[in-house]
Amino acid sequence: MKKLIVLMLLAMTSSVVHAQDDVIVNAPTLRLDSNEPLHRVSSDDLGRYRGAYELSNGQTLIVRSWGARLYAALDDQPQHELAATGDHGFAARDGQLKIYIDLHDDGRASGQLLIATPPRQLADGSMSAQEPLALTLR
Repeated sequence: MKKLIVLMLLAMTSSVVHAQDDVIVNAPTLRLDSNEPLHRVSSDDLGRYRGAYELSNGQTLIVRSWGARLYAALDDQPQHELAATGDHGFAARDGQLKIYIDLHDDGRASGQLLIATPPRQLADGSMSAQEPLALTLR
């Protein structure tokens, strides 16, 4: 009897789901905000983040420092000057990327990169909006 009731409930539920025309999914929005508050970081702390980081799409994020300034670039693309936005967080001063790098005690690093993608030409000839791309540091 219990199985019959469960089967009836499942059948009713599936018919209700199929009767709906629209499904709305609310997802968090990724955004590059160039107006984030900045934090002071010492030159020694900045130097810890220098290095090459492999990204989830196969590209390499290269982080360099010159004096008290930190720069990041993807592969051979132009570099962006970074400003610290918090613990382990950096944003490009030009608003084109954000980085979160968590340095582990064993020498590994993990984190995320959010980078603006260039607009693309669509089939109707119009240009797509610039959208951020989220990548993971491995």
